[in-house]
Amino acid sequence: MGDVGDWIVDNRTWLLSLLAIVISATLAIALYRLNKAKKQIDYQVINDVMILSRHASSLREKLHIEYGSHTLQNPRIVTIKFINTGNKAIEGSDFKQAITVRHGEYDDIRAIDGFIVDQAADGIITEIFDYAAGNKYIQIAPDLLNSREWFIVQFLYDHDEPLRVSCRFKDQTRPMKELLPVSTRAFR
Repeated sequence: MGDVGDWIVDNRTWLLSLLAIVISATLAIALYRLNKAKKQIDYQVINDVMILSRHASSLREKLHIEYGSHTLQNPRIVTIKFINTGNKAIEGSDFKQAITVRHGEYDDIRAIDGFIVDQAADGIITEIFDYAAGNKYIQIAPDLLNSREWFIVQFLYDHDEPLRVSCRFKDQTRPMKELLPVSTRAFR
């Protein structure tokens, strides 16, 4: 054998010890990251349907859409699934800012109505927002959202821009993010 081969044979115990230390450290770091407590909520827009196209100007002049006492200029129906993607439960008292749905850069969403479509377990959420308050945005505060639990809300709002969703709660691991959208055919 060459010089390198002889050196490896002479120092094999030391090299095996070093290899064992590197493997142990790698496993320890990986296990730490896997077991780290994560508190996070993400969302998935199942569908966002504009009832009248932006290009339907001639139709807008002739058609008036009303919902209760509200005349709607740009009605949309949106279905959003919220999921606790962390590994820790999030309680209602943890929220500093409830899950908030806004239109684009503004707070003038004109939320008209909304309801809970489905939830992973009964009692995750009881109501979406206070209609009497005249909020310019929608706020949703789950009572308790365990790891991997979810709920789906659907609401009617009056605006022609896409939505912006955010929340803030105690020990939040990272900001809320949008998961890949699903096809409307996948909606139950």
